[in-house]
Amino acid sequence: LELPKHMLAASVLLFTVLGSYALRNNMFDVYVMIVFGVIGYLLKSFGFSVVPMVLGMILGPMAEKGLNNTIAISYGSNIVLFVLKRPICLVLLLFILGSIAFSLYRWLGQRREAYAGD
Repeated sequence: LELPKHMLAASVLLFTVLGSYALRNNMFDVYVMIVFGVIGYLLKSFGFSVVPMVLGMILGPMAEKGLNNTIAISYGSNIVLFVLKRPICLVLLLFILGSIAFSLYRWLGQRREAYAGD
């Protein structure tokens, strides 16, 4: 915890380069890591949150696999009706819609308070 930041940054950089190279013994992986590191730095410096992008990159292939499985299980019939017939899916969709509605309600309330204060 008492390590100076420049030494910590250098050691993290060293280990990330070594780890990306050691994965497949390929310099292309190191270049990809550097490019995504620069993109992440630029996004963070412009105020974007990097966490949703990382979650999307991790969970995206899983969601795509789940969609392909759903299409296979439904035998190509109407997927929306197939999903809506399942009670667990309905409950999850209601939670999602409720969460979105609550977020919009709070956001609109904050905007009203901001305009009322002006």
